[in-house]
Amino acid sequence: MRLGAAQATGEVVMLLHADTWLPEEAGRAIHDCLLDPEVVGGGFRKTFRERHFLRIGAKGRSALLFRLGGPILGDQAMWVRREVLERIGGVPNMPLMEEFVLCQKLRAVGRLTLARATVTTSMRRFQKRGIARTYLRMWRVMFRYWLGTSTDDLAKLYEAK
Repeated sequence: MRLGAAQATGEVVMLLHADTWLPEEAGRAIHDCLLDPEVVGGGFRKTFRERHFLRIGAKGRSALLFRLGGPILGDQAMWVRREVLERIGGVPNMPLMEEFVLCQKLRAVGRLTLARATVTTSMRRFQKRGIARTYLRMWRVMFRYWLGTSTDDLAKLYEAK
């Protein structure tokens, strides 16, 4: 993400996971958000492409996490004004949790928002490792992050088999 963002030349940089798809109205939704000069970046609500019970409430869960002060996660297609991204030093150079640090830095200089559109993402990781196991791993990594565990150790925990 860091390398891609550093090479971007547009006024807005999007950090998009390969398995997350944008809706047709994404560009207009971002444009509408950026009409507010206090908005430095944002993301989208998300849902899963595959039919599964996890789809129920996925948009609401992603919005609620954000409203509670959580980060915009990588599978929410984060976007940011390039000049602001450059001013705060770009995407943090770390193996994991970069969106957490990036959102903290962005909130220190302006407002983040969720655009009025929904991205769809893959359940690949959930299907591969199991739903409960994947959520537990993600929550454990986030909890350990807040406790101060190094991002190198968190990356090992996240990728452990």
